[in-house]
Amino acid sequence: MKCRIDITASTDLAAWVTKAAFMANVDQSDLLCRESKEVFDWYHPDWFRFDDSGVLYFTPPAFKFRNGYLLGINGRHRAVLLYRHLEVIPMLLVAPYAWPKNKLAEIVQQEIGMSEIVELPDLPIKVSLQKWSEPDTSCDT
Repeated sequence: MKCRIDITASTDLAAWVTKAAFMANVDQSDLLCRESKEVFDWYHPDWFRFDDSGVLYFTPPAFKFRNGYLLGINGRHRAVLLYRHLEVIPMLLVAPYAWPKNKLAEIVQQEIGMSEIVELPDLPIKVSLQKWSEPDTSCDT
């Protein structure tokens, strides 16, 4: 599936992150906090939008950097889903100007340009959700 990346905040950096860099830097307890291990091979429709010209945009998982680790802001499930299908994951890195420069360089393989077309795994978009549970806020800080 070809699309562009939806950068949801002007302070976010869209970037390609390798599986190895992601796993070496993600807070494992945070990643599992939302039971992300139970991920099905389909996209949620809210992860996509079309602009007025009909261009498809995808909102990648957003992570911040705190206390030496990547912490999920939005998209832990997306991160796990993409991790299972891609060697390099598109991500939004929140407030990267505040990250240690060496850590940012370790995590970012390459920036994703605003007009860059990215190829996502060819998975279905689950249009009808019969049971979508309320978010678990027990891990929010």
